[in-house]
Amino acid sequence: MPIGGHKDFDACVAANRGKVDDPEGYCHSLERKAKGIAAIEKVMPEERLVFGWAYMCKTADGQRVTDHSGEFIEPEDYEPAAYEFVEDARIANDMHAGDVTGRLVESMFFSPSKCRALGLPDDALPSGHWVGFRLDESSFAKVKTGDRLMFSIEGQAIGTAA
Repeated sequence: MPIGGHKDFDACVAANRGKVDDPEGYCHSLERKAKGIAAIEKVMPEERLVFGWAYMCKTADGQRVTDHSGEFIEPEDYEPAAYEFVEDARIANDMHAGDVTGRLVESMFFSPSKCRALGLPDDALPSGHWVGFRLDESSFAKVKTGDRLMFSIEGQAIGTAA
């Protein structure tokens, strides 16, 4: 379902009018999930909160996700990094530069074993890092206008070629 103007997207929007608050955003979200793209999935404007996948390692059905840089991270390699981020960083900035523009308010790394622990099927959710941030007014304005639709995680890793 390609973004905007495509008959499947238009049909999705039409089918969800009156059912969800933001049918266009909802349909874009479905498209991103189907492609395994980490993105902002929920917005709470009154509190300037944004939630979504900081990084997806694998889709819910276990397919490896390649990010926008053409790279991938195995869940067992990313999970410790997610915990380290919560322990040591917990901040957001704009496109990896400048002052702090937001603070972490929610974080969980999902995996099949965590799904089981929550009483969900192993394939209920992607393997990846779900986050929530409270943003400053300037950064939140960029989310509202559509200039920022996803999270961009900055980091370095040393791995082996598959």
